[in-house]
Amino acid sequence: MPFRSAPASSLDASRLLCGLMGLCFIVLGNFMPRVKPNHVFGTRLPGDYVSRGSWRRVQRAGGWSFIALCALTLLAALTIDGVRVLAALMAGLLLTGFFLVPYSAYGGRKYADMGGPI
Repeated sequence: MPFRSAPASSLDASRLLCGLMGLCFIVLGNFMPRVKPNHVFGTRLPGDYVSRGSWRRVQRAGGWSFIALCALTLLAALTIDGVRVLAALMAGLLLTGFFLVPYSAYGGRKYADMGGPI
């Protein structure tokens, strides 16, 4: 008896993974601005730990950037297929990092005297 091939489906594993990652990013983006200063969750860059005001501002910017990343990944999961959807996810993660690292340094300098030390 010959083996039968599985029926072709329109849902790739990469598209499903990208969509689930997008949903995780929206949860993280909504939770990040509410996090108190810690060493476990958040952006955790050196500029964040200068003051409470700096931590709050950088976490808020991180939350907005993760929500934008969610929109990008969900759009990619709906429109792009194959390996390109994972490339779009990685590009979005790199853009988020390229935004948050300089903003953390900027926030550490600008908001150093707001809110007291951590």
